[in-house]
Amino acid sequence: MIRIALSRADVVGMGEVGRRLAGALSRAGVQTIPVTRTQGWDEAREEDRGACIVCVREGSLADVLDTLHNVPSKRRALIQKGWIRPLLHDLPDATRGLIWFTSRKEFFQILRPSPVSGHLAGDLALALAEGGLAAPVNSELLRLCDRICATTPNRETLS
Repeated sequence: MIRIALSRADVVGMGEVGRRLAGALSRAGVQTIPVTRTQGWDEAREEDRGACIVCVREGSLADVLDTLHNVPSKRRALIQKGWIRPLLHDLPDATRGLIWFTSRKEFFQILRPSPVSGHLAGDLALALAEGGLAAPVNSELLRLCDRICATTPNRETLS
């Protein structure tokens, strides 16, 4: 078994994406703490807690980021199904990931590896891969998504 450097993660948003990510992290031996609408917020905002992985719907993202504004950028990872251009430009230091799988209740299928980029990318990708969810570190692909979003008029999300 590979030694995983990421030992703890607060997973904000326990919908389909959050549940799948939390499951993969748990299988990799990462202590995974769910943060839901009603629990875990105070703990997630504490310093020295490991990664704070945000997996919420686009409509909730601004409020969640406002609530977590004191969480250091080196702890933040924003994992989304689509590309949220207006909110990401203010968070250049946050780790980002673009999910390429489909999931509904018990059904789950990886469409292609889900790229991650940023400070936590290496540790997060390793833990997710160990837990069965391929997530290569791919800064170039994420930059390409940024360029596509920048040239797509009247679109908030590229999915």
